[in-house]
Amino acid sequence: MVATVVYRDNINAVYMTAIPVHHRCTKNIEIDIHFVREKVALCKVCVLHVPSKYQFMTKSLPIQLFEDFRSSLYIRNHDDSTEDG
Repeated sequence: MVATVVYRDNINAVYMTAIPVHHRCTKNIEIDIHFVREKVALCKVCVLHVPSKYQFMTKSLPIQLFEDFRSSLYIRNHDDSTEDG
């Protein structure tokens, strides 16, 4: 079975999933964090840090980066269509 990969831009959130230390700031999310820690311990979930600037689906992109990303998906402009008319 392959683990589900979760990418987070908050490095503290990534640390909290791997290190079972009680923090005051986790008081309100304690049930959630225990659930995620359990899944990480069972290798069903893998939480990785990805800086915000690389989380393309949640951030607006500079035009060049957008065009590079779009071309990697093989998406064509409407003007490039092979249709006649």
